[in-house]
Amino acid sequence: MDVSDDDLMTPFTPVSHALIKQGFTLIEATVFGEVYRYTQMSGRRCYASQGRIAQNLGLSVATVKRALRRLKKAGLIVDSTPGLRNVPHTYVLAGQRDSAAETKAAQIYRALVGRKVSPATREFIRNVASEDNFDLSVWEATIREWVAHGFNPTNIMGITDLYHQKRQIGAQFDQATHSSERAMKEVGGSSERPTGSSERPTGSSERPTLSWVTVTHEKNKRQYRRQDRETTQAPTPPHDPSPKEPDGVCLQWDDIKDLGTPELLEVLGGNNALVKKVIQRYPEGQIRDLARQAVVNGEDRPFGRTLYRLMMTKETLTADNGRDT
Repeated sequence: MDVSDDDLMTPFTPVSHALIKQGFTLIEATVFGEVYRYTQMSGRRCYASQGRIAQNLGLSVATVKRALRRLKKAGLIVDSTPGLRNVPHTYVLAGQRDSAAETKAAQIYRALVGRKVSPATREFIRNVASEDNFDLSVWEATIREWVAHGFNPTNIMGITDLYHQKRQIGAQFDQATHSSERAMKEVGGSSERPTGSSERPTGSSERPTLSWVTVTHEKNKRQYRRQDRETTQAPTPPHDPSPKEPDGVCLQWDDIKDLGTPELLEVLGGNNALVKKVIQRYPEGQIRDLARQAVVNGEDRPFGRTLYRLMMTKETLTADNGRDT
């Protein structure tokens, strides 16, 4: 048999008779060998697409898909990216992943759920949760909360989504707390953290569960304390015992009884919005009647507000009479 230079330069490919003895076809054994060669090139992972594998072996893509499906079902290879759609998947040899050391995140999952972590799950968890203590504490609290609510413990995608939400809320809460501390230091206030801060006591392995309501409540409390402090520090103006005259023009009936509508508008208008509203809605005769009524009743108020009050009273009485009829 002739051996070409290309075959000598390629990585080692396992012989196919071992798989054929287990009941696999020659094509399935060939596909496994191609996946194995790619795992030797790229850090024990096969990043080649199904189309690339089919092109290298001279097979159709459908044939390669069927072979990969059979190999995955038998447990020889593991799809480490099961959630991907319309993009190349990453395959790992099951034996290689089983021999790898179990991560701390996978150990926490196995201890709390009581299930053996599969190689695909172990690889997925490795990409989600890092090895520092902060991430592991959030990961442990997430799994405990997930199991306590009775959710499916094998739903790794759901657990990791909840884990990312807790990480995001914790990061935003820490940022808000640090900003509050800097603001309090600038105004000379205390640098104590508010109740419910993210600082954990020594020896604690769990991070307190936070929610958007808790974060918003803490922000509001800090805002209220800042407003109270600014109000306390602001200089208080001296008290003026003399009562202030409200907006309006104080007039007597003798001052307006001989005025026409333009002069009455000029005298009563000014910057008093209430008087302007009355003049716009009532003709001259009704305004004079209202003014006369105010003077006769001895109203000790600005003329504009008196007219507005009488106008509202008259409209209310008219509406009541309409309902009675």
